[in-house]
Amino acid sequence: MWVHHRTFRRKWVRKDPNSPPTPPLAQLPLSLGGLASSSLYLHSEPPYPFRRFEQLSKAFYLSYPQLFDSVQCVRNNVLVQELDSADHLFDVVFKLDSALAKESRKTMPIKVLVIDSIAALFRSEFDNNPFDLKRRANLFFKISSTLKFVAKKYGVAVLVTNQVVDVMRSGDLNGLRIGNYDSLYSSGRRVCPALGISWANCVNSRLFCL
Repeated sequence: MWVHHRTFRRKWVRKDPNSPPTPPLAQLPLSLGGLASSSLYLHSEPPYPFRRFEQLSKAFYLSYPQLFDSVQCVRNNVLVQELDSADHLFDVVFKLDSALAKESRKTMPIKVLVIDSIAALFRSEFDNNPFDLKRRANLFFKISSTLKFVAKKYGVAVLVTNQVVDVMRSGDLNGLRIGNYDSLYSSGRRVCPALGISWANCVNSRLFCL
């Protein structure tokens, strides 16, 4: 599912490992509902489903043979970068301004950026103590503010996937309300977005997808 909007967004999603979240739809011209652009996919949960992506690329090419010379042309417009830590994500995001400046001069500049998923990086690297929680929150704010900056400057649609966690008791967590999740259920269980109030404060728009 794609949201074509030039703001920083998050998608609450229950992951399907058989479906890569970066279809080549952004490559379509504006007249066909696309962005006439390339996509950058940053993934933190290997392995990337290349086999499924190959199938999607072939199907996409067969649907629009007048737009592309080959299936390889479709694949070339989806750039993939693996992330191995939260600090690695910060380094990549920090370099986006200069990278997108170069891309903006190309025929198919990057107009879609996907980070999948932010929770996989932060849930495993930080302990539940004041020092780590403060450091984690600082990284959240630095990453989100940079993403919002490049989204506005270069007209890039940014989509960040999160994970969900079970709500163990009725009411809000520790008296805090993390978004409007009163009716969010997955597999019959009540859930809420991961990463808590710090990340919730960084998000402009939310989608919950099953």
